[in-house]
Amino acid sequence: MRGKILWLVVSSLMALSLVIAACGQAATPAIPTTPTIPTAPTTPTTPTKPAEEPAQTKVVAGGDNTVKLTLTRLDGTTVEKMVEKPKYGGTITTSITTDPTRWDAVMFATSSNAGHDFSGNEMMTGDWARGPAGTGERSWWISGSYETKTWRGELAESYEIPDDSTIIFHLRKGVHYGLNPDSEASRLVGGREFTATDAAAEYERQWIKSPSSFVMGTTAAGERILSVKALDTYTVEIKVPPAFLGPLLIMTAEQTYIGGYAPEVIKKYGDYSNWRNNVGTGPWILKDYVPSSSITRVRNPNYFETDPLFPENRLPYADVHKELIIPDASTRQAALRTGRIDQLGGVSWEDAENLQKTTSSLNLIQKTPNGSLAIGGRMDKPELPFKDIRVRKALSLAINRQELVDSYYKGHAELFAYPYSKGVNPQLFTPLEQLSAEAQEIFSYNPEKARQLLKEAGYPSGFKTSILTTSANVDFLAIIREYLLKIGVDMSLDVRDNATVSTMTRGRTFPEMVYGNSQENWATWKMHGIRLESATNYQYYPGDAKSRAVYEEMNKYLGRDDKKVEQLLKDFAPYFIENLVWGAVLPLPYTYDVYQPWLKNFNGEEHIGYFDPDEAWRFRWIDQDLKKSMGY
Repeated sequence: MRGKILWLVVSSLMALSLVIAACGQAATPAIPTTPTIPTAPTTPTTPTKPAEEPAQTKVVAGGDNTVKLTLTRLDGTTVEKMVEKPKYGGTITTSITTDPTRWDAVMFATSSNAGHDFSGNEMMTGDWARGPAGTGERSWWISGSYETKTWRGELAESYEIPDDSTIIFHLRKGVHYGLNPDSEASRLVGGREFTATDAAAEYERQWIKSPSSFVMGTTAAGERILSVKALDTYTVEIKVPPAFLGPLLIMTAEQTYIGGYAPEVIKKYGDYSNWRNNVGTGPWILKDYVPSSSITRVRNPNYFETDPLFPENRLPYADVHKELIIPDASTRQAALRTGRIDQLGGVSWEDAENLQKTTSSLNLIQKTPNGSLAIGGRMDKPELPFKDIRVRKALSLAINRQELVDSYYKGHAELFAYPYSKGVNPQLFTPLEQLSAEAQEIFSYNPEKARQLLKEAGYPSGFKTSILTTSANVDFLAIIREYLLKIGVDMSLDVRDNATVSTMTRGRTFPEMVYGNSQENWATWKMHGIRLESATNYQYYPGDAKSRAVYEEMNKYLGRDDKKVEQLLKDFAPYFIENLVWGAVLPLPYTYDVYQPWLKNFNGEEHIGYFDPDEAWRFRWIDQDLKKSMGY
C-alpha cells in the first residue's frame, strides 16, 4: 500500500514538474545579476546538419521477419542488433487521465497539448535511433536534452549560427500539411507545402504576439526571440538576444511545434482552440474527440519522415492511434490486463509486480523518473532557519536513506541519483563514492552530528516547522517527520488539496517547507536550483557569484559545443550537494512501463531530445498476428 501511495506522490510531482518546468522559468522574479553578453566560441558560418543517421549493414538472420543491423555510435564505434522488421497497420491504444486542457500553444496550460504533439513537428528533434531501439546511447526517458550532437532534422534539414544574435533554419522541401477531407479547416489548407512564411508566422505568434502562450509565460521578457522573418521559401531567420542564443536555439529548434499550425486557419478561426480545426504537418491526423471518452488519430498518408533504421519505410506504422480517457488508476490497469490498452506508464513497483502476477505475458521496463524527491525550506524569509547551511545539513544527516531504500521501497529505489541520475543523464552522473568526503557525508545517516549542527546554528532544542503537502503524501512524510523528531525538528504536515498545493508551489507562496521534485536532472542546462528567477527554485536558494558565472559560461557554449557544456555541468554537480541547494534529497524510487507483447518498438522512450512528447509513437507498431494468437 505504501508503494501505491508513493506512486501517487511521484506521479503528481512529475505532472507538476512538467507544468512548472517544461522548458520554462518564472518570468516575474528579478534576476540577481544581469547576464553579460557572451563572447561566443567559434560559430559555424555554414549550415550545421545534425549527425548522420547511424550507418547500417543489414543481414537477413533469424527468418524473414528479423534483420541484423550494424549501427555506428557518435564516437565511431559500432554495435550490432537483431531487430524485427516493422509491420504496417493496426491500432495503437493508450490512455490518458484527463481531457486535454488545450489544443493551441498560445493557451497557457503546459508546454504539451493534444493537438501539436501528434499533428505537428519541430524544426529539429532528437535522433530516435540513438536511443534503446538503436545504438543505446541515450534512454530518451525524459525531456531536457541540450545535446545538438544527438539531433536530426525534422522540418529543417540544417541550421546555422552566423553570429551571436542570429539563428537560421534551412527547411526540408516537400513537407506538406496533412489533409483530412472531413475537416473544413483542413480543406482550407488543402494539403499544401509547409514554407518559411508559415514557420515565421507561427514563431511570431507563439514567441512575440501571444502573452498567454507557454513560451512567453515561462520565459523572461529579455530572454525571448526578438524578431523572425522568412528570407526565402525555405529559409527562416530568427534574431535573439546574444546572451541567450544557446537556450533560444534549443527552444526554437526543439520545443516550438511550428508545424502544428497553419496561418490561414488562424486567420479564419482566430486560434486552434476548437479541436476540429486541427491541421498540421505531423504523422497523425486528428479525426475525433469525445470528451471524457477518447481521442482518435489516423495515419497521415502523406507524412514525409522515414524510419532511420529502415529508411525505406515511411512513418508512422499504425493506421490509428487512440487515447482512452481513464481517470481511475485501477480502471487503467484493468484495461491493460484485458488488452483494451497496449501500454501503461509510470506504474509503481507494487502495481507492476501485481500486474505481472495476474497477467504473466506483460512486459516491464524499469525506469528512474526525472528528479529525486526532496524536502526544502524557504531561504528568503530571515525569520526561518533554512538559510543557515548547518540547518540544511542537519536535515540531511537526520534521514536514514538506506533504511528507506531497504524497508520502504523494498529495494526498488536508488539511494543516490542527484543532481543527475545515471538512467537519464549517464554522461553527467558521478557515483557518490567518487565525490568528495563532504558530499558523501551529506548523504550519510548521522543524527548525533545533526543535533550538534543545530546547536551551532542556534537551535539547541531544535525548532518547529511545517511542510506543504497533499493527502497522498501523508504516509511517506510521516516517516520523514519521525526521522526529524529525533534531532528536535518538529515538522507538522500542512495538508491541502492538489490544486492549492500546485498553485502555492508554482507561485512559491508556501509558508515554510515544501516537498518537491528536484529539477537539476531535467533540462540540466537551465540549472534551476541555483537561479532565483527559476520557478522551480522552490526554496529560493540565492546562488552566488560562482554559480551565476558557471551558468553564464555555459550559455556561451550551449548549442555550439556539447562537450564543453557537459564538462561544465559535470564539474558543477558537487556544488548542488555540498551547498545543500535542497535541505535533504531523498531516494529516487523506480517506476515501470508495463506493456503488451504485441506492442513492438516500445522501449520506454517519452521525449526524444529536448521536448518531444509522444514522438516515439510514430515508430511503434502492432504485431496483429501475435495479438490475435493471444486471443485479443
